[in-house]
Amino acid sequence: MPTYMIQSTLDRLRIRLQDIQKEKYDIAKELQVAAGHGDFSENAELDAAREKKERLALEELRIKGWLSEAQLIEHLKLPPDVVTVGKKLKVQDLDTGEEQTFAILGEMDKWEGMPVLSITAPLAAGLLNKKKGRTAEVQLPRQIKRYKILELENLFE
Repeated sequence: MPTYMIQSTLDRLRIRLQDIQKEKYDIAKELQVAAGHGDFSENAELDAAREKKERLALEELRIKGWLSEAQLIEHLKLPPDVVTVGKKLKVQDLDTGEEQTFAILGEMDKWEGMPVLSITAPLAAGLLNKKKGRTAEVQLPRQIKRYKILELENLFE
């Protein structure tokens, strides 16, 4: 499955990857300094630098994986009348009458001024491919809930 994200998330990940490269260079220096202190068996500086190097390497791998599978939501050709990633929805919980408005985006995305629901969240998954005006039964972690899709619009038009 592709890793859906918006451009600002892609940019943020690329910047973080650059920061990791800089941090790795700094850690290489730290390792040289720590190694110069001699006794490796009880060298806390050396242990801390090695641990930091491992954490950064894992984060770098994770980010590179996301970037290699990234699919920009802004570039997707989305059907206008069904719930997909890249949509703003207003739904009503048919049991409580409560209404919610949110955007369905990628797992790491943020949207200024609006709650974001990850495409992998149970509510989003239960609403996918449903049309405006329809009712959907959604399997949530603790219960099945019924929602009516009141409004549906593309975020990127």
